[in-house]
Amino acid sequence: MTFCDTNNSNDTSPIVYVDSDWGEDHMDKKSISGFAVLLDRGAILWDSKKQTLVSLSTVEAEFIAILTAVKEILCITKGCLLAL
Repeated sequence: MTFCDTNNSNDTSPIVYVDSDWGEDHMDKKSISGFAVLLDRGAILWDSKKQTLVSLSTVEAEFIAILTAVKEILCITKGCLLAL
């Protein structure tokens, strides 16, 4: 999933890619999710980890991946704003 407006070539807004691999771990059936945040075509933040919950569908796994990415981005943004 991509969250951005790709129509504006002069836009400097961050681009966020999110994905998950539903139930790929055959031992515990937990999904793996990851995200990458790009700014001016360079990665500034990324992460990948096993989800803590067992998702019952691929949509649920994707939703958890999106929530994880948003949480990380908000933590970084909040930390940057507090440092100013």
